[in-house]
Amino acid sequence: MARYLITPDVIRRGILHRHILNGDISGDVLIPWSVLTYLDKATAGDDISHEKFLKEVNNIRKASEAGLIKLEYIGQSTVDGDIYQYIFELSRDYDAVILTSDPSKAKFFQAVGSKVKLLSPIRVSEPVITKYFDEDTMSVHLKEGVRPRAKKGRPGNWLYVELDEKPITRDEILEIIDEILDYTKTDPESFIEIDEKGVTIVQMRNYRIIIAKPPFSDGYEITAVKPVKKLSLEDYNLPPELIRRLRERAEGILIAGAPGEGKSTFSQALAEFYRGMGKVVKTIESPRDLQLPMDITQYSKSYGDDKTL
Repeated sequence: MARYLITPDVIRRGILHRHILNGDISGDVLIPWSVLTYLDKATAGDDISHEKFLKEVNNIRKASEAGLIKLEYIGQSTVDGDIYQYIFELSRDYDAVILTSDPSKAKFFQAVGSKVKLLSPIRVSEPVITKYFDEDTMSVHLKEGVRPRAKKGRPGNWLYVELDEKPITRDEILEIIDEILDYTKTDPESFIEIDEKGVTIVQMRNYRIIIAKPPFSDGYEITAVKPVKKLSLEDYNLPPELIRRLRERAEGILIAGAPGEGKSTFSQALAEFYRGMGKVVKTIESPRDLQLPMDITQYSKSYGDDKTL
């Protein structure tokens, strides 16, 4: 029977129980107490990460109770040195295969002669946040203790509507956030733009999602935006004189307007206008959320300083 030893990254990413349910992992699963202590300290102060850590441990326990694996907690609760070195030593003592989701860690363990299995993320279903959108929805606004709302209409002509009479709870919004982050990490067309203590900005396919967290905000909040329509410059019916100026000698164009007035939509149209003229077009964005063709390179201001850009 196979015997597996768990690393912190596997539990932190919340993927082990999915591999167990899929039948990829069976037999003995060994979780060092030091891994649990390490994760408990590492996620302290971050409700989302801590909740995900505890949820994964609970899911692994349930899988054991269902007879899918045999779960055992081993070792000491704290270690003086590196946690991964301690896991290496335990793998020798227990003749166990190390489970990791980190390719670099897998290569390290292989290099020092350990048996290792790399667990890849399992694609999760589309997050529930997408179900709040219809063809007229520009953005969805969720906050704990507040009824879900959406902005419906078109740039310059929209209104807020309530989507549910029941306020969303903290547990519900944390679950939605967890779904968004899991999906983003497993989808090749999605990415996390910014991940800081108070805010996380995600580009989940066509959805730009801003997650605000205490203490930066007074409660957990999700703002999800999706383009409702893609326009070309011709759709704006601009005066011929302005089109000629844009084509021949426009520099330093400033696009200004209130939130929801269509600044990003116009920027996209302008970028594609210059692309159509055969110009090399690149954008610098923060966050990187414009919907543009692949041959327009989009740079992130969040990942580059002024010198690099």
